[in-house]
Amino acid sequence: MPEQAADAVRKVRDVLDEIGRSLATFDLGELLAAGPALESALTALQRAMAAARPADGGLPDRASVDLARQALLRCERLGRSLDDLTRISVSARNALLGLGYDRTGHERGPLSTAPSVEARV
Repeated sequence: MPEQAADAVRKVRDVLDEIGRSLATFDLGELLAAGPALESALTALQRAMAAARPADGGLPDRASVDLARQALLRCERLGRSLDDLTRISVSARNALLGLGYDRTGHERGPLSTAPSVEARV
């Protein structure tokens, strides 16, 4: 039983490492596949921690928890970077195509001049 919590923390860290790799390489398929694995690993961790008895040494060691925390922070930084890159790319694309909204919030581009399609009763 004491190894159960440590194994669960290790599994969470491994999944977070996979997510970090997929974020760093822009591998959307791998990122989506890691979702269920992360959910499973977190559920196992929750169960292991609920069953752990500190007096028996059932809690994971501090070093493995710190490694998992570092993996999580890496994913957070990579996710923010990917979000920024996506926002910049979409904004640049829209500017090149003349799409989006102007400073006043009015829509610009080909669809802004198209006739409105409203239901008429």
